[in-house]
Amino acid sequence: MSLDADSPGWQRLAQVESEWAAPVLVSVVATSGSTPRKAGARMLVDAKGTAPVKAEDFPHPEGTIGGGAVEVTGMRMAWEAWEKGHPVLREVPLTAQLGMCCGGTMTLLAQPVREEPILLILGAGHVGQAVGRLASECGFAVTMVDAREELCASGLSFARRVETDFDPETLAALPRGPQTHCLVVTHDHGLDQELVEALIADEFASFSMLGSQRKALRFRQRLEQRGFAPEVIGRMESPAGLDLPAETPAEIAVAVVGELIRKRRSGS
Repeated sequence: MSLDADSPGWQRLAQVESEWAAPVLVSVVATSGSTPRKAGARMLVDAKGTAPVKAEDFPHPEGTIGGGAVEVTGMRMAWEAWEKGHPVLREVPLTAQLGMCCGGTMTLLAQPVREEPILLILGAGHVGQAVGRLASECGFAVTMVDAREELCASGLSFARRVETDFDPETLAALPRGPQTHCLVVTHDHGLDQELVEALIADEFASFSMLGSQRKALRFRQRLEQRGFAPEVIGRMESPAGLDLPAETPAEIAVAVVGELIRKRRSGS
């Protein structure tokens, strides 16, 4: 299937993979009868957050597969594909039921541009780097965040993305969703607390914090005191990783990444 001239090119696909929170490519893979676009038409959708209920509330995609109701159907498929973490294929009859009278049929394929799981690591110290390096080797797209620029300037070549600030704007732009795991592992317990409070209520595949049982208990108590709901507090997995007697950064990385692999392969 060729890429038509009005569709996003391959270079743009590479850009949105790192720039967008939830990039999904929706393609027309086959048609029959009268249709507004033919096989090869594509559009890019950023399926972040919750899918809109009303058709008019969907964001404008890049590219088009025909506009109108068929395009809204494709965007709904984009959200479904992102939430499931795998492609969605569907035959769409262009009938009055869809609000279209073309009479033909379009087969649409919605594919997450970034299908590998993401690991968001907040803290680029010895442990954070060890976890990121091992996770990258195990197929995770790693995003590292740390305000200490000297740590971010070198040694993070394994990371797909590096951010050098914990300000609200940076945090808001970080990846989230059912394919993203978040690990809080900074050098400062106060900063850990701030980050946990800022992010724990957001959607992640898992949310964990490095630390002892005592630290985890204190953090949960503070969250409760500050009004976080029990079900939100319960999302935090801490101590992070498999229950191993790990001490060194490399050993801790094995425990943390081992737990991520367990979740990934078991679907839990």
